[in-house]
Amino acid sequence: MANNSYTSKKKALEAAAWMNQPPHPLPILRKGTQVTVFRGAGWSKGVVTESTKDGCTVRVDQTGQSIRVYDRRNIKEA
Repeated sequence: MANNSYTSKKKALEAAAWMNQPPHPLPILRKGTQVTVFRGAGWSKGVVTESTKDGCTVRVDQTGQSIRVYDRRNIKEA
C-alpha cells in the first residue's frame, strides 16, 4: 500500500452485507437442522428444535441450553 489506496477485505464486505439484511422474517428451518447462533460472546453450534417465521428455538451443543432467536442475523445454517 505504498500509494495509500484502500483495498476492501472480502470478509468485511460479507459481514456488512449480512448485517444489512432485515431482521424479519426468519427462515423456517427443519427440526434437527445444524445451525450456528450468535450469543453475544461469539457464535455457538446448535440444533433446531422448533422454527416459525417469528422465532427459532435452538438447543446449544456446548451447554445444552435451549435459546430462542428472534433476529435472522443471529442464526446461520451450518
